Amino acid sequence: MSLQLDSDFVEAKNQDQIKPIFLYTITDYDGGGTDLRLAGYDVNVTYDGLEYQAFPIEHERIGQNSNGEVDACRVKLANVNRLLSFYTEQYEFYLKKVTIKTVFADLLSDASAYRDDIYYILSYAVSESVAEFELTSRFNVLQVQLPGRVYLRNHCKWDFKSARCGYSGPETECSKTLTQCRLYLNELRYGGFPSIPLKRLYV
Repeated sequence: MSLQLDSDFVEAKNQDQIKPIFLYTITDYDGGGTDLRLAGYDVNVTYDGLEYQAFPIEHERIGQNSNGEVDACRVKLANVNRLLSFYTEQYEFYLKKVTIKTVFADLLSDASAYRDDIYYILSYAVSESVAEFELTSRFNVLQVQLPGRVYLRNHCKWDFKSARCGYSGPETECSKTLTQCRLYLNELRYGGFPSIPLKRLYV
């Protein structure tokens, strides 16, 4: 939900020489309540007491359609040190909430001078160099056929020792990799897709 913008924000937005800073938050990305905060800026940004890590990231222009609804948006991030590959292989990003906050450098001390655009991750693909996320508004999420499924090459989606996992041996931990599944002689119940090409992840 967007907040009513104060006069300082509107004035800054209308000055061509002042460029906006975009702050991105993926809420509860790990399923444990942790938020991932990134700044489309050349240095880390602290705003309203929260720090956003500088990251090579950009998104399509945000607009509204003829019905006043927020359009879909595509976000592209550099896969620096394969960080995004790690995150997307370890965690389920489908339908995670994404907030794109617009602020201005000279108003970072004003906690009320911002605009929020709320999206949800509808799909994503990760290569060796870039990760692309397709975002949609809440309105469009309600039209999505559930459940969704992420197809991962080397990460099992089943809970260890669950009915789908099927393992009932003495081990108490599992890395959820195909290698681990083979060591436990449980390869036939592996919940990943090893036939997927190495260079991409799809959802």
